[in-house]
Amino acid sequence: MDDPHSHHLAIAVVVGAVAGGLGVVGLVVAATVLGVDFTFLAREPQWALGGAFYAGAFSNLGIVVWSVPAVVTAFAAFLTRDRQRLMLAAASLLTWALLLDDLFLLHENVYPKLRIEGELLMVLYGIAVLGVLWLAFPHVGIPGLLALGIALAAFGVSGVIDEWEPAWRYRIVVEDGAKFIGICLWATIWSVVSLAAVRERFAQDAVAQVPVG
Repeated sequence: MDDPHSHHLAIAVVVGAVAGGLGVVGLVVAATVLGVDFTFLAREPQWALGGAFYAGAFSNLGIVVWSVPAVVTAFAAFLTRDRQRLMLAAASLLTWALLLDDLFLLHENVYPKLRIEGELLMVLYGIAVLGVLWLAFPHVGIPGLLALGIALAAFGVSGVIDEWEPAWRYRIVVEDGAKFIGICLWATIWSVVSLAAVRERFAQDAVAQVPVG
C-alpha cells in the first residue's frame, strides 16, 4: 500500500518548486520594468546599499514577527470552517497587508502614487481592522477584543508619534518600540486564537465520529 504521506510530499515539492520559479521570474520582470540590475533586487539591503550588517536590524526583526500571525492565521483558516475560516482569512489578509506595507514602506513610496495616502489610507485600514474585529467578536468575546485593542493602541501610539514628530531625544525608541510591541501582541494573540479555532474544529470532528447508541 502506498504511503499517503508520499503523495502529499510530492505535491509539496511541485508546489514549492513552481512557487520558487514564479518568484524568480517575477523578480526578473520587476528588475526589467524598474530598469535596475537584478542583483540590486536579489541581494540583501546591507549589501546593495553598502550598509553595516546590523543596519535596520530592529525593522527586520519586526518583519520576522509580522510573518508569524500572517502564516499562522492562513494555515488555521485552511483547517477550519465557515465563520472561523472567514475570520482567520481576513486576519491573515490584513496582516499580510501590514507586513508588506512595513517591509516596502508602501505608504510612503507606492500608495501616494496611487492617490491613496494620508486620511484615506487610515480610513481604509480602519475599515479593514473593524471588519476583522467584527468577524472575531463571536469567537474571542470581550477579552479577545480588549487584547487586540491593546495591540492596536500600541500601533496608534507609534503612528501618532510618527505624524507628530516631537523633538524628543528618544523619540525613535518610543515610536518604533511601541510598534514592535504592537506587532508582538498581534502575533501572540492571533496565534492563540488560531490554535483555539483549530482545536475546536478537531473536537467537533471527533464528536461527529462517535457512534450513536
